[in-house]
Amino acid sequence: MPLPTDLAFLWHMHQPSYRDPETGAPLLPWVRLHCCRSYFDMAWQLARHPRIKATFNFVPVLLQQLEALRTGTTDHYATLTLKPADTLDAADRRFLVQHFFSVSHATEVRPRARYHALLNKRSKDAEGASFSVAELRDLQLLFNLAWMGFGARAEYPLLAELEARGRDFTEAHKAELLAVQAELVERTLPLYRDLAARGQIEITTTPARHPILPLIIDSEHAARCQPQRPRPPRFAWPEDARAHVSRAVQTHTAIFGIAPAGAWPAEGSVSPEAVQVLAEGGLKWLASDEAQLFGGLSAEFPRAPLPHHLLYQPFRVWGGGLNGVAPSPATAVDFVFRDRTLSDRIGFTYAHNPPEAGVADLLARVRQAQPPRPGHPALIVAALDGENPWEHYPHSGLDFLEALYTALEAAADVRTVRVSDHLSEHPPGVILKQLKTGSWINGDFSIWMGGAMENRAWTLLGEARQAYADALATRGGKSDEHTPSVDFEAAYDHLLDAESSDWFWWYGEPFTSDNDRDFDALFRGHLQQAWRLMGLPVPAALGASLYPPVAAAGQRTPQGRVSPRYGSQSTYFDWLGAGEARLGGAGGSMYRAARWFERLRYGFDTDRLALRLDAPPKESAEQTASAVLNLEVHWRPGASDGPFQIHGVDLHLDAPGATWVDGPPGALAGAGQGYVELGIPLAALGARPGEAIEVRFVLLADGVEVEQLPAEGAVTITLPDAAYDLRNWSV
Repeated sequence: MPLPTDLAFLWHMHQPSYRDPETGAPLLPWVRLHCCRSYFDMAWQLARHPRIKATFNFVPVLLQQLEALRTGTTDHYATLTLKPADTLDAADRRFLVQHFFSVSHATEVRPRARYHALLNKRSKDAEGASFSVAELRDLQLLFNLAWMGFGARAEYPLLAELEARGRDFTEAHKAELLAVQAELVERTLPLYRDLAARGQIEITTTPARHPILPLIIDSEHAARCQPQRPRPPRFAWPEDARAHVSRAVQTHTAIFGIAPAGAWPAEGSVSPEAVQVLAEGGLKWLASDEAQLFGGLSAEFPRAPLPHHLLYQPFRVWGGGLNGVAPSPATAVDFVFRDRTLSDRIGFTYAHNPPEAGVADLLARVRQAQPPRPGHPALIVAALDGENPWEHYPHSGLDFLEALYTALEAAADVRTVRVSDHLSEHPPGVILKQLKTGSWINGDFSIWMGGAMENRAWTLLGEARQAYADALATRGGKSDEHTPSVDFEAAYDHLLDAESSDWFWWYGEPFTSDNDRDFDALFRGHLQQAWRLMGLPVPAALGASLYPPVAAAGQRTPQGRVSPRYGSQSTYFDWLGAGEARLGGAGGSMYRAARWFERLRYGFDTDRLALRLDAPPKESAEQTASAVLNLEVHWRPGASDGPFQIHGVDLHLDAPGATWVDGPPGALAGAGQGYVELGIPLAALGARPGEAIEVRFVLLADGVEVEQLPAEGAVTITLPDAAYDLRNWSV
């Protein structure tokens, strides 16, 4: 009888340090709010399914902030929530209307009538000057209420009472809600400790401040996976890498009472040198992305085909490269690699489908995995962000997780495992002597190094780190009576904080958020404090944001008419002057490895709205690009509350073709290599000239929704009026 397939969930929990570099007070609310939803929910739900096992990866910088909240520290958003609404000044009002809608509009704002009305009001008053005291108080409460997860809603009746009330909240209501949040923070880590103590979960770690460890060891190693990308002046501080690892083990041991056996290196970033540092720090096993496995195997067997089932087993990986240490068994660790497609489907796809459909798809994919060796089960690792996906799921993911865990409990041919349990029962039988240097995103480090802003940040970091080394050597790491404020240990802490991957994530493209400039200020603030604590003048360059004075717009309006051929040998000039909107590229704290389209170009020919969807480069395009998909075009004619019109198109991208299935009369469609063009008669839109419509796309494969474009909201397009050509006339 075949062994059941082993399925290992690895949920990665992380937030960077939001503490003010000068005061230590938390500025941003995301640790508290993710605790109220994701951190508490994930443990709460698992406790109700004791046969389901999983691995949770907690980054030490997150653990430290959770502990600080538990002992009474308060972030700025919580302080502003509790401030009586009738005492809010103009700056408070502005802050509230700008930041207290920072939650999924689709799942949390629009379903709440009062919250949605306040969002609509913000579009006319971004300063909050016209908001009444009652509206401001409701906004204070609704933002916090929207972040409450299903575990809290099951245990605290207050939340249902507040939802039923809907509006006209009191100051007492705000205080009661934040008291519930404080209880959730208090209960969360003990709940994980209990699950670990009974053997249901394993808790793993990440280097302390979430650095890209290979780049901290030596930034020149980026040339191995992105040789054509520019690099900053060399940054090479392997001693910092060791400090991140040793501090991670210390923090984990102090909080959970046991040293971690495994780790998810930040962003799945690995190199032979990083493996050596992690192994020397006491870690027994590591996890990364399949790109690092197949990249290593391709180097070892350049002419051999690499069947996908090689992924479904652990490997023994040799580390080395530092201080003359050659890769060898002495610095080896066990390694597991994530199934990228399955992980991304949990993170991005299943949220937009009925829970049963998502679970059926997941189980079908798990059951297709082939055991790599006789007598050993296949091991499938689903490793992904454990906190951010759920805000896009209905009911914060409760329905999906309940259906998933129930189905897995009933499945005789699939068992959930902790990673360490599988490694103990089925030790690696294969040695991977070459590990590809890179991360889980594109298999390289291009998100964090190579762009102008990222490289500028690395340069500033490198200058501060070198100054620290020089000052330490000169003064022996000690202050004197003339420099009582010098504190080398505290300066080093700030340098380690500045080495976090998170700051570099937000610099440059493709990621953006409402807090971009907050993250920029935090990064520069840590470096400023490091210079001060070294007793040295702060460089003037750290006083200015790394962002340009005006951020680039995510959408560009048309500059003239377009002349699409709707798939027939389209040229550059056909779409010259088109409007443009990024689709899959811009994003927040999550990354989708594969996607169908990344850009929408749009404009108008003589009587049609012309839409062109461009695919990303082939290596990052959706793996199932040869599938036949139904593309649904949604638009909202006229008023913002009008109904959607839906039309479908069948697409083939491997052998380009596009055919309307349910389109309006006169609609045109065509496809070329890597693009799709659609033409919809303006008369069919139901909107008048000069009015704005909203366009979005939903792609389905085999009846399962795989992507929404844009991920949230829609692209706003203003239809041409009588003066359109005159406004856009040029020579």
